[in-house]
Amino acid sequence: MTAGFDARNRNQAWTYDAAGHLLSMNNPADYSLTPYEAPRHSYNAAGQHASMTQTLTRYQGSNYLVTTTTDTQTYDGDGAQGTRLNNYSYLGGSGRNADD
Repeated sequence: MTAGFDARNRNQAWTYDAAGHLLSMNNPADYSLTPYEAPRHSYNAAGQHASMTQTLTRYQGSNYLVTTTTDTQTYDGDGAQGTRLNNYSYLGGSGRNADD
């Protein structure tokens, strides 16, 4: 499917907030596996990308694996990205990765 663009050059198939920040590209689930949530984005008061959360399901061996991932970015007083934190959870466990 090809989406058109509106007068503000925004993809009409995507979701934006009032300031024009991308909230979701509304992409469909791979292989129709559920639960599924397209990546959702949020922004801080300065308009910087602050986080992305996604829930997806995939096969691992003969089992389904449901994973929820949240990427969170922090910024210093000058607006430079500081830490990027990736939290994820899945059936039976969770994990965390950080980039400084």
